Amino acid sequence: MTGHAIRRAQERYGLDLDAKDMAGISGKIVDGHAVLLRRSDGGAKYLVHWAGVTLLAVWRGGNIVTFLPKEPETEASRKGRRRRRKCRT
Repeated sequence: MTGHAIRRAQERYGLDLDAKDMAGISGKIVDGHAVLLRRSDGGAKYLVHWAGVTLLAVWRGGNIVTFLPKEPETEASRKGRRRRRKCRT
């Protein structure tokens, strides 16, 4: 449970979480009340509902390390942004 994750929840979802909230969100993940989206060697991504908001949490080492944006950037949008950047020269 990191300060980083709490700051990202504020920045990306407008939520003012504290340690108790983080423990509750973590508990939902541990208890199977979150949707596993992807598992990798470094951790996992979960959708978890908290305070009326669906959060995209990154779980690693038994903790939430960050919350990703609601609408993760797609590969197509990243490529388009790179292409636009190259055209600005």
